[in-house]
Amino acid sequence: MQKSAPPLCIKVQQSTYLLIFIVAIHSLAILSSIAITLSLAIKLLLIALLVSSFYWQIQGYRHGVYTTTLKYTDVFAWQQRTQQQFTTIQILNSSVITSFIIILHVIADNQRRTILIFRDTLPNEIYRQLRVTLKINAQNAEP
Repeated sequence: MQKSAPPLCIKVQQSTYLLIFIVAIHSLAILSSIAITLSLAIKLLLIALLVSSFYWQIQGYRHGVYTTTLKYTDVFAWQQRTQQQFTTIQILNSSVITSFIIILHVIADNQRRTILIFRDTLPNEIYRQLRVTLKINAQNAEP
């Protein structure tokens, strides 16, 4: 009889790294829009679109769009909290697992989604445990 692993429940918090990334990418895009050789009207339109994108990204960050709860059990596999219940997700092989960021490509409710988990969203030990669990499950899932 194989011993089952204890359930793993992880609440992914807001990431300071993600906020820095959002600001940096939008700043670089705005600077690039200023530097390109286009008419002033097109430059202003590009800048307005980028400022609008920045606004919506920051609003999403403030409202916790980038936070989630993941749960893993041997019986139900991986689940993600949506509203007040957990939904089963399938983690795809295209996911990326590093010591700095975990980029999970998942399918939930027949839709592809991406979950970003930066190192600063979890305590070090929990982040390590998540990485190990994901790598073990990826190896077991391969044919």
